[in-house]
Amino acid sequence: MRSVGALDRAQPNRRRQLSGSPSRSWSLCRRARSLNESQRREVKDDLCLVDFKIGRPTYTLAEQRAVCLDAMKEPGSESASIVAQIDTAERGPRYARSERCAGRA
Repeated sequence: MRSVGALDRAQPNRRRQLSGSPSRSWSLCRRARSLNESQRREVKDDLCLVDFKIGRPTYTLAEQRAVCLDAMKEPGSESASIVAQIDTAERGPRYARSERCAGRA
């Protein structure tokens, strides 16, 4: 996977390519079948990262998580850390309140 700095610089262009274009994402996924394992992993990890960076309201946490879980199925995927961040965001204030009520925070 590319460095975070390289991804940040590429982000505006990738947003234009993918944002609001489910058919573009679907097209990339269909083409992924013809890629080798490393290329397929990179495409799926990149889609996970792009969806996560664009975030809400364009992509709900559930949509982001689904894309990243799919990416995690690829051997060597680096999307697990993003899934962990999404899971933390899903717990959000609700989780913090329950921790305070239980006297753990």
